[in-house]
Amino acid sequence: MTRRSRTTSTTIFALLAATAAGCTGSSGPTAATNSAPSVTLVGFDGFEAPPRPLEDYDKPLVRSTLRESALEVLEAAAFSESSLLRANAIESLQVVPNRVDAVARAGLTDTNPGVRFASLMTIGKLRLQSSRQFLRPLLSDTDPHVRMAAIYALTRFGETVDQTPLANNLLTGDSPVRAQAAYILGEIGNPSAVPMLRDTAAPPQRLEGSDGRPLEKPARRIDETLFRLQTAEALMKLGDDRVRHVIHSALYPAVRDDLEAAVLAAQILGELRDQTAIRQLVELIEQPAADSPQTSDPRERVFLQPIELRLAAATAVAKMGDTGGVYVADSALSSPDPAVRAQACFLYAAAAEVRDRGSAGQAALRLDLAKLETLLSDPNPLVQVSAAAGLLRALERG
Repeated sequence: MTRRSRTTSTTIFALLAATAAGCTGSSGPTAATNSAPSVTLVGFDGFEAPPRPLEDYDKPLVRSTLRESALEVLEAAAFSESSLLRANAIESLQVVPNRVDAVARAGLTDTNPGVRFASLMTIGKLRLQSSRQFLRPLLSDTDPHVRMAAIYALTRFGETVDQTPLANNLLTGDSPVRAQAAYILGEIGNPSAVPMLRDTAAPPQRLEGSDGRPLEKPARRIDETLFRLQTAEALMKLGDDRVRHVIHSALYPAVRDDLEAAVLAAQILGELRDQTAIRQLVELIEQPAADSPQTSDPRERVFLQPIELRLAAATAVAKMGDTGGVYVADSALSSPDPAVRAQACFLYAAAAEVRDRGSAGQAALRLDLAKLETLLSDPNPLVQVSAAAGLLRALERG
């Protein structure tokens, strides 16, 4: 398994995408992978031809139809040949527990460990009682990520389960396994894990032999950075915010290789609703490049940070109630990279969830829903799943 993907919007969603992509034994999206969507925007105000009159998005029948369309996309993806789609679909269906129960239970026996992981995390998070009896055998799964997810799920049901493997993986696993252990310890919420997590959060010491050469093969710097970010997130979930600076300092990528860590840091700050980071996040969204024209129109400006980081920062800020960065998603829709278009879906969904229900907020929500509905027809199936997930999140709020 690999570390989390930088294309995702939430902590769990990111983990699922990464584990599925890293363990896939079946084919994923092929011909349409690099196709750009046939979406035309007029300014940043809306589509040239939205799927339906914008006023229709206020109608209960239209919203019900959209909800069923989104569910159809996700339920089809849950049984796709692509393990990445299966895992992401299961996580996305968490907002409708009555529809995810059977799908997640089926995923427990999936051939792909990333899908088994997604199923376990979903069953545990939602405490899906009908699947409880099938969890314990997965404590002996061949994959360490799945075994840790089984510990999490059983703990969520209040069952007595040995959590020693989490500590062992945190201390002795490779960086992705250690990061997963830190994440799950944070999700379980046991404060007794704080001292151990703090001990592992510091940069590792390198042991050298008499000839000055390292005794162990050093981990890649990016893997170590991602692990420390995951550990800092877990500590903050457990009430220890002394590591907040670890996340904040990762927001500025010095080189392209640091981008994944910066995106992850922004995602974490959004999940934690860390208001102290808003100024930094807004700066990442709006900071112009040296050659950017002097204009207040964002359509004409050139921005310093890559679009992936600006999308992650705008999504984090939206989760804290400020939807001013939604224009970043509009500018990302023409990207040939489906991962970027999927990120745009997450930003629209985050904005839709926090819109006020006054006249201005309702008008903006109609546009969010129109854009997500249009992206249901994106040529890439991962973008379709992301749009469906966004629609469900927006519509389930009511």
